[in-house]
Amino acid sequence: MIEAGASVLRRMLGVYGSSKMGVLLLLGFSSGLPLLLINTTLNAWLTQAGLTTIAIGLFNLLNLPYSFKFLWSPVLDRFLLPAPGSLRGSRRRGWMALTQVLLLLSIGLLGFQDPTQTWLEALGWEELAQTWPGITVFTRPIFLVGLLVAFLSASQDIAVDAYRTDILAEREMGAGVAIFVFGYRIALLVSSGVSLILADYLPWWQVYGIMALLMSIGVVTSFLAPEPENSALKPTSLRSAILEPFQSFWRHRLAWAILLFVVCFKLPDSLAGQMTPTFLLQTGFSTSDLGIIRSWIGLLATLAGAFVGGEWVSRIGTYRCLFIFAALQGIGNLGLGAIGLVGQNYPLLLGATIFDNMAGGMGTAAFLAFLMSLCDRQFSATQYALLTSVFAVGGTLAGAVSGYLAAAVNWPLFYLITAMTAAPAMVILLWLGPPSSPATPATTASEP
Repeated sequence: MIEAGASVLRRMLGVYGSSKMGVLLLLGFSSGLPLLLINTTLNAWLTQAGLTTIAIGLFNLLNLPYSFKFLWSPVLDRFLLPAPGSLRGSRRRGWMALTQVLLLLSIGLLGFQDPTQTWLEALGWEELAQTWPGITVFTRPIFLVGLLVAFLSASQDIAVDAYRTDILAEREMGAGVAIFVFGYRIALLVSSGVSLILADYLPWWQVYGIMALLMSIGVVTSFLAPEPENSALKPTSLRSAILEPFQSFWRHRLAWAILLFVVCFKLPDSLAGQMTPTFLLQTGFSTSDLGIIRSWIGLLATLAGAFVGGEWVSRIGTYRCLFIFAALQGIGNLGLGAIGLVGQNYPLLLGATIFDNMAGGMGTAAFLAFLMSLCDRQFSATQYALLTSVFAVGGTLAGAVSGYLAAAVNWPLFYLITAMTAAPAMVILLWLGPPSSPATPATTASEP
């Protein structure tokens, strides 16, 4: 048993011990840092400043650039920036460094804004504001600077996702995703938990200044990161950067089935996740229970699942892992359904949370590795942005209808139905079969 454990440890060190993984860990941190600075943390600042709940809710529109980033991703695929030093001639790292420097400046600038300041009078919109009070949100400098941060953050994500896709060999993709997710989650904790604690002792401009300085981690990493192979491959024109990613993908004979799989793979999580806090509170658990067990222990389980999933992908391939992890994600929902049958039960909540989140982390590692394997390296920025947008639309729509399903049935049946929604992805995967390499859909190759 000791030898077997040592063998597993050696394998994991072999997968995660490369310099690439250290780079992806730091890039994950840089990619995750801005997100909650324009969401949870900013909302706390706006609340302290006395803004209404309507106004704070409208600030959620700052997330729109993340949903539409595919619109300008061809620019990052096509153009090579004139960059200094080791960035010269690097398409991916040049864009990464530029967006990170601009994020450092714009996050710092955000901290100097006054949430109560508006440009209503300068724009002559006072009468319109009486009819629609929400219009004042769009005249606040803090909203406009926040929108700039969101645009730059989404642009950084385009460049970093493309770099991750280009730098990793197929056998490394699962591990690369896992280590990237780990860095990303650490950044979420820093940009929300640490920043909110600091806000009790420091003014907001200093809090945002500290967060801005942390973006220098990404800048330094972009300068030192290794260059992907064949990085000189790029579209010959902006027109080809827009059209050829679609043409390249649609050459795959089962392109529609692949897109349907992308929509369906996370259905159990998308349907159940939206309703689970409500279910647990109605069952008798407290908000502290949710915070400690579902959030903190759930986070640790998710990270553990991502690491295990990444190691499995490197051992048995993406296709087999997708099938196994899809089943586990569905089974994870049955644990929550069991709570609906027996009522408030802490050991059962702990076990269900660990299983559910580990399965979700394993599924995420394999799923993102699968998305990366679908991308042609000439157009990886655009294709990855499009695929994640398709996935996001499916998750959003599933979450939106979950309330209707929960209202129509009892909780045990609700979680049984959500568990069964793992089946469509598994059926589509069987239809796709152990694939020829989707990275270049016009050709055939071995299974990832």
